[in-house]
Amino acid sequence: MKKILILEANEKIARIVEQRLLNNKDFDLTLLLRNSTRLKWLESADNMTNHR
Repeated sequence: MKKILILEANEKIARIVEQRLLNNKDFDLTLLLRNSTRLKWLESADNMTNHR
């Protein structure tokens, strides 16, 4: 499993990458942004880690 860190996770390019990697078991995603409530739509993904 590859670990991927995405900074400024709510930006347009980051969202495109997130959607491509979402629910792909080969990647473990860590997303960073100031307001984590903006990414509530990603909480159902299997490979997302929620750090609040």
